[in-house]
This record gives sequence, structure tokens and C-alpha cells, in this order.
Amino acid sequence: MRKLSRSVPYLLVWLSILTPISIWGQAQDSEQFPSPGKYWIEVGEDLQGLPVAYRQFNRSSKCDDCSELLALPFRFYFYGQEYDELYLNANGNVSFGAALSEYTPSDFCLEGPQMIAPFYSDVDIYQCGQINYYIDQHSVIITWTRVCHYLAEDDPTGLKNTFQLILTDGHYSHIRDIALPQRASVIFNYQDMQWTTGHSSGGLGGFGGQAATVGVNQGDGQKCFAYGSFDHEGSELENGIVGGVSHLDYRYIAWNGREGLLASQSLASPFATEKQGSSLLFQARVFPNPTTSLLSLEIQLSIETEIYVQLTDMSGRKVFGKKRLVPSRATAMQIPTEHLAKGLYYLSVQYQDQIWNRQIAKV
Repeated sequence: MRKLSRSVPYLLVWLSILTPISIWGQAQDSEQFPSPGKYWIEVGEDLQGLPVAYRQFNRSSKCDDCSELLALPFRFYFYGQEYDELYLNANGNVSFGAALSEYTPSDFCLEGPQMIAPFYSDVDIYQCGQINYYIDQHSVIITWTRVCHYLAEDDPTGLKNTFQLILTDGHYSHIRDIALPQRASVIFNYQDMQWTTGHSSGGLGGFGGQAATVGVNQGDGQKCFAYGSFDHEGSELENGIVGGVSHLDYRYIAWNGREGLLASQSLASPFATEKQGSSLLFQARVFPNPTTSLLSLEIQLSIETEIYVQLTDMSGRKVFGKKRLVPSRATAMQIPTEHLAKGLYYLSVQYQDQIWNRQIAKV
């Protein structure tokens, strides 16, 4: 697919004038933003918060769909394979073995690119923003700061995204004085996220079209973990599949890169909490784990509400999913597992943008 010329057709310009403003999204989510998440690293600092010199992606030259090969002074393990270099790709991801110039994201699991994607979409630093990175003996920090989507110069919205990827070899147990989740070697960090899609991926005003993808992908078409896809404004993540990009605001998502598994995440975005006055409204526990034929899930809620319960295998394929209206008290439900193959699964319970999850072993 060829990208549109930067000389935008007059039709697109007239559409931007005639289309009602309501479909373009908001120029910003709020005039009051919370502080960065607890694992966020400012450009110019290392994991311990000490001042260091960062490099600018692609030697400071503006580009679109470009990549840069980074040598790693440590061994990084991804899905059981060892790497000492990676490709930093402008479009919100890093890949192994080959650069990735494709600007229109696809749903995981993909054949081909071995990819870690904090926000795989059509980033264009020609118009605005920059990508900076820092590498030491045990980590690499990459930050996309206030980057635009493709052809953003022709939109009236001025939307920008700021997000970050941290990879480590396991040497660091803390970021500053905050303990990392157990076995986490990959951290996705987010500040204000305002757009999802470039024009050449079917987007209009930064939204719609082919959804941006967040997750990890082994590249064999079978193993991956898709955290979610995003194609519109809002803070919900519907059924853990497609959501509003503000769901990511000020979150962190931690991964066990060696096995390609989710390790930990923010239970709720501080931005969503401030905006909606929400807090975690339920507690849950599941047993027995490991299981043979049946899982029991107990949920305690403070209000009557609808929840979504989902069980996925390690490729992200859903093997159980159910919506349920739960009263404002302890309740229980059972999930059959007898028909499932032996192995590891992920159980998640979702209420609005709040997610509880556990890894389940079927024996």
C-alpha cells in the first residue's frame, strides 16, 4: 500500500472543513493531567533517576516509517530466543531480525515480525515530536515524545501521543526506589495518548481505520499476547479487545519478555480515576489453580454492575467469555476447563477500564 502524498488531495481538505467537529475527537483529553506513572523515566535520566545523555533517533533527522539498528551491550531474551541487537522502528515498536517499515498495524498474531509494540501505529515525526533513546549495560529506554500521526499537519486537532518502552536483562530489580514486578523485563509506559490512526491506515482526524495495536508478537503466527487495539477516543477497553486510546493514559504494562507473558499492569489509569472519580470496585479470587476440570471464580463488588470474564490461551485466543450482571455482594461463577489442552491460560475480570487478571495452569 502506498502512502498518500504530503500534497493532500483537495477533497480531503474540503472534508476536513465540512465534516462536523464531533467526529474528529478532542484536541486534548483534559486541561488537568495527573503526574506520570510510577515507572515513567524522564528523557535525560536512567533507571535510577541519574542524569545521562540520550541519543536522538535516526541521528536527529526527520523521517517517516524509518528504522535504526541498535546494538545491545546485554543479552535480551524474547520468547526464549537471545538477542544482542534490535531495530527501533518509528511506528511505535521494536523488532528483531529485520526492520519493520509497515505503517498500518495488523491484529496479532502476525507471521513475520518478531515485535514488541507499546503502540504500533503510523507515527510521523516529520511534522512534530521526536524519539529519544538511552542504552546502558543492562537496559534500553526509548521514548516517543508528543509524536503525530501521518498527515497530522492537515488535521485541525493537533493530537499528539507520548509513550515509552523499557527493556532490561533482569539486572535491575527497581526503577528508582520502586520494585519492578517479578520477572518483568519489558515495561510499556504512557503519558497522554490522544490519537490512534494515520490517514494512510484509514484514519480521519486521528481516529477510525485500522486500530493501533499494543502487545508482543513472536512472529510465527501462533504465539503472541495482544493487550488490546485502539481506534477511538475514550477510556474503555471493551472485552479486552478494542478500546478508546485514553484507556492507556498514564498507565504502565509490564511483560515477562522471555516467555511473552503479561506480568503486571496498572489496575486503572490515574487519568480515568481523576476524570471519573473511580477506584477499584471489586475483589476476586480463583481456585483451584492449577485446575483439571473446573475453575471457581469468587467476586466481591461494592455496587451492582455488569462484568466481563474472559479466559485466553497464550496466543491470545479466547476460549471462554461471558458477560454477567453481578449484585453488590459476594458471588461465584464456574468456568469449565475439562475440554482445554494442558498448559497456561490467562483469566481476566473486567469492569469498565478496571481489570483483574491471573495466570491459570491446566493440568
